[in-house]
Amino acid sequence: MNRVTFSCFADFHYYPGVFYCEGEERLQKIIDRAKENKADFILHLGDFCSTPLQSESLIRAYNTCGIPAYHVLGNHDADLCTKEEAVTAYGMPHNYYYFDIHGFRFIVFDPNYCLVDGEYEPYSKGNYFKTPTCRDYVPGNQITWLGEIIFSSPYPCILLSHSSLERTRNGIRNRDKILSMIKEANREKRKVIMCINGHYHRDFIRIWDNVVYYDVNSATMDWLENPHHDLFPPDYYAKYKRMGNLVVFNDPVHPIITLSEDGTVDIKGMESSFLCGISREMTDNSPTDAADRPCEPRVGSARFKIPL
Repeated sequence: MNRVTFSCFADFHYYPGVFYCEGEERLQKIIDRAKENKADFILHLGDFCSTPLQSESLIRAYNTCGIPAYHVLGNHDADLCTKEEAVTAYGMPHNYYYFDIHGFRFIVFDPNYCLVDGEYEPYSKGNYFKTPTCRDYVPGNQITWLGEIIFSSPYPCILLSHSSLERTRNGIRNRDKILSMIKEANREKRKVIMCINGHYHRDFIRIWDNVVYYDVNSATMDWLENPHHDLFPPDYYAKYKRMGNLVVFNDPVHPIITLSEDGTVDIKGMESSFLCGISREMTDNSPTDAADRPCEPRVGSARFKIPL
């Protein structure tokens, strides 16, 4: 029976002097856990770092970790560089691509575009901050490509992106076109079995029309709109520019996922805690996000079966 095991992590947010991260140590823990679980590959789901052009050593450590390593672009990967520069720095074949392994097809696509005056503009050097209501689009040519790769696949497909196909708020804005494609592809034979994303720093699973939609939690922290100033020790605020906008996880929480040919999905989670015990509830911020999903320093474990 075909089976694949992989490690995935999201929203690592390596940004020295700005975000608390301890990047090298945190990444090594992710790599070590992948090896301990005999993962076939490892992937990050976007927002690996805000400084791809200045983070060669961290990227090299990931790309040469001894396990095939894959990248998904997030919005913050293009904060200080162009999308093309991020693709090159990460060593990606393209900003969207696919790979087959052990009888499954993994499809990376890129919803990091703004729709401005009817034209799709790629995220580049933080331009998406200027158009917050016009972001998170997948261009038409990429949707066409996505359909071709799904419909031609001899294997069950897993879609990988930074933002969500499942969320109705702050998700991919033209998601209906892709969801209709998934529904059509699955009408006669199960083509798409799982859609995995990062971006929201939440741990959440929804099975919808026999497709698993999985929000993967941040491996590092959660962002606070209303900053705090005196919850962490003073030296943290001095060392990290945006420390007041963060609650931080002590460990790089992430899942190890095993998919089997019979439709079994096995997610091995992990538990952590908040740095200095500081949670969202202790700040002047809502404990949940726009989808009413709580911030927790954990990734839950689960095992279930979907029809193929």
